[in-house]
Amino acid sequence: AFKKAGHCPDCVLARRRVLSAPGFRSLEKQWGELTPQEFVRNFVAVEAFKQQKDYLDSLAIPVDSETLHQFQVIPKCRQKQYSGVAVRVTTTDKMWSEEGHNPDLTTLSANLGVLKRPPRVFYRFAYSSAGKIFSSDCRSNAYIVKALLEAGPDSGVFISVVGRALEDSIWSDCFYGFMCSRFIDACHLSALAMVGFRLRQDRTMWWTSYFVLWFCWWKSLTMQFLEIAMIMRQYGVRHLFDKWITPWNVTMFPVEAFSLTSAFVFLMQSMPNDDPAAEPVFQQKHPVWLSFVCGAKWFEFLMSLLCIRPLGLNVLPAVNAMFSKESIWFLIFFLACVGADFGDYYMFPIPENYHHLNSTHHDWKTLFAKEGWGAFVFGLMKIFRLDLMGDFNLWELEGLDEEIKATGAWNLNGVRNNTNVAYLDEPQLRQPYTRWHYGIRIFFIASCLLIHLMILNVYIGLLTKTYEKRASQKRQLLAEFRMVFALRQLLCRLPIARLQSWYRSWLPVRLTSWMGIARSERKAGVWISYDPQLFRSEPYGQEGRGPVSDQEDTEGLRFY
Repeated sequence: AFKKAGHCPDCVLARRRVLSAPGFRSLEKQWGELTPQEFVRNFVAVEAFKQQKDYLDSLAIPVDSETLHQFQVIPKCRQKQYSGVAVRVTTTDKMWSEEGHNPDLTTLSANLGVLKRPPRVFYRFAYSSAGKIFSSDCRSNAYIVKALLEAGPDSGVFISVVGRALEDSIWSDCFYGFMCSRFIDACHLSALAMVGFRLRQDRTMWWTSYFVLWFCWWKSLTMQFLEIAMIMRQYGVRHLFDKWITPWNVTMFPVEAFSLTSAFVFLMQSMPNDDPAAEPVFQQKHPVWLSFVCGAKWFEFLMSLLCIRPLGLNVLPAVNAMFSKESIWFLIFFLACVGADFGDYYMFPIPENYHHLNSTHHDWKTLFAKEGWGAFVFGLMKIFRLDLMGDFNLWELEGLDEEIKATGAWNLNGVRNNTNVAYLDEPQLRQPYTRWHYGIRIFFIASCLLIHLMILNVYIGLLTKTYEKRASQKRQLLAEFRMVFALRQLLCRLPIARLQSWYRSWLPVRLTSWMGIARSERKAGVWISYDPQLFRSEPYGQEGRGPVSDQEDTEGLRFY
């Protein structure tokens, strides 16, 4: 209707007809008036009907390539091939009125719609005038992120085009703060490595390591305190535990609390000393404790690195499978089987598995004495090696050691080099070991078949099946995992954002944006470019749903 024979489309007439349509103008006005607070309230309200994804999809309209080609308009939002989505917030509330939307076309191929530097993927566009939710302040973003996280992975919010665009927009604002935190963590680990290096030399730590550890300790403590305090301020004391208790916080808070408490004790007891003869007495007395502190910090650091896209897409599904509900419960059952197996093995009166003290001690004190506890753990490790690793020695299970038998006289002057003078042979059975010799054999066969071969392999199969399911949702998992770190960063910025009136006038725009200060100009129009294949390939929920559009939508895709 907008194209005469032998002429180009009448773009002016087309724009006037589309923009003057009552339905489109009404829809665009509703989007433009949608505030972040209203968005969160609506999003939480539709949670009871499990329609969070449908609500997000209703906030934008897809614009096919043919329409953009006829209107001679291509939004300047370069497609990011690795993420599948890109967002460009405009300063206008009209769909195609900004001059910056003109295409970057070559002279020879202007009618074909080919960019000078085209990306290597097919992608589509969606448009929405709900730009307020994409250019919110720090506090509103915190509410939005918390609402998206509470929806859960089965809701499909991060497979929605608008949901993925919100995640990409918020993560872009938090990325530099995230990298700064990881740099501080790397400095923390380097300082701990220097402490271990000096400990091997029986020297106290350097002053540089001491100050770095104190700085990292204060940074971690401040982040923990601000996160809890800001959640309390955002949602009130009444809803503190409801909003703070998440699987991530339940897992990481004990690790961080142990790391902070232990680091404080070590720093208070281990002052640097320039005297070469001074020794790190406290660290020498507690090397195991120091090792656990270092391991806890490495665990925090490695888990945070999963926010990096190459690691997150490939490693995060495996980590999620390991810590899934199915895996945890089966692991508990497997460890219970190992404990039951050890209880069965402990019934054999093998002397090396328990230790007798003098007659003044009662039997229960024998187990908890130093020697008795060592013998108990020694027996437990034999069963752990057998059931989990398949590492066993039948004579060791019976409590006997293999014997060295000589083949001749050991005369050092008469024996040449490379001459066998002895060999390792099986021990000779004697009382009381003959009483449980065949019983240990039967116990060994039953343990290997039932626990190591059957139960352990079923657990491996469970992890494989769970990993395949999580791998099909790897982009959703990465988006959700990133929002966990983004929420913590947004909450920690809130105190600075409260003081925005003090330094908005003289701080750079980029710095005020990082602090959570909303930009002064209003943002209305939002162009979202996306790769439909990346959304279509990921299911969600119990029914395996996931296509962002039907299969026929791929027909007529243009390569810009």
